[in-house]
Amino acid sequence: MEKSQLRIVGYTNSRGNPMGALIDSRRDLWQKVILKSRELITTFSPVVKFDSVRIILALAASKNLVLQLFDIKTAFLNGKLSETVYIQQPEGYDNETSKICKLERSLYGLKQASRCWHERFTAFLREFNLRATRSDPCVFTSNQRDNTLILAIYIDDGLIAASNQATADALLTQLKKKFEVTRGNLSLFLGFQIERSSDGSIFLHQSGYARKVLERFNVADANPVAIPMDKHQELSVLVHGKHESGRVQAPYREAVGSLMYLAIGTRLDIAFALSTVSQYLESPDKIHWNAVKRILKYLKGTVDYGLIFKANTSLNLLAIYSDADYAGDLETRKSTSGYVFKLEKALFRGVHRNKR
Repeated sequence: MEKSQLRIVGYTNSRGNPMGALIDSRRDLWQKVILKSRELITTFSPVVKFDSVRIILALAASKNLVLQLFDIKTAFLNGKLSETVYIQQPEGYDNETSKICKLERSLYGLKQASRCWHERFTAFLREFNLRATRSDPCVFTSNQRDNTLILAIYIDDGLIAASNQATADALLTQLKKKFEVTRGNLSLFLGFQIERSSDGSIFLHQSGYARKVLERFNVADANPVAIPMDKHQELSVLVHGKHESGRVQAPYREAVGSLMYLAIGTRLDIAFALSTVSQYLESPDKIHWNAVKRILKYLKGTVDYGLIFKANTSLNLLAIYSDADYAGDLETRKSTSGYVFKLEKALFRGVHRNKR
């Protein structure tokens, strides 16, 4: 069976450090595959679900838990390879022979690097009685009833929710023994802005990102609208005809993609409108672009909206609200259904989809 053979390439950074300094710093290396492996390797690696993050923050507000962010530097270099991978001698470090090196640890650029890191980190947490939940493999909890400890990980960015600061610090101390860990301020996690009030309530929003989106697509000075879509405006080509309104030359896909991160994060109110305009990414007309601009104008008037998780509230009641139309899609005649999930008053999930 043919093995992988990789060539390690170094380059000089903006400060002009020599190659040796870059290799020692480990973060300015990348690799180029010279010979693709015929082995089948597993590359999938999970990340924490946004629903899980919202639930953790709701629990933190409800139970007055301590929140702590952390970051693990050069996380992928801590992974242990289960496959055999060989590399050519790095440029500038070769001894003018044809010898190759066996890679002992994971390296940035390897397809399986993320998986190796996740397995390494999960194994480490198991040593301290932290187990992954059934619903999310990137959320870990302890079994101590009187001492809550929850950890969520998104590759190398982590969030800890604990009963007290001592519990959070104890976990961070153990992490620092194995990895290079830096603490983070409770202000920004995965692009979400987290604000905690004096009473313990949490406001989760993306207003900073939303303003950048408005500026990028020249809507920062536009007049806002009250709702994200016009229910009287039908976007189907069966109604207005294919290209009847004219093919648009606009950053349609870029705008939809930028708004998508808001919709899956803290702005569930634009999710349905965004899903509708996403159906025309291949060949948008002016009418479709106007619909996207309407979402942006709605965002202009609601840029500071977000999710509020109240302090000292019970989360014992799971409430699910649903609604649906009948054959509302004029092109496919499929029905559309929507669901909203709440723990008491804490909204943590919104789903809408076309029925098959």
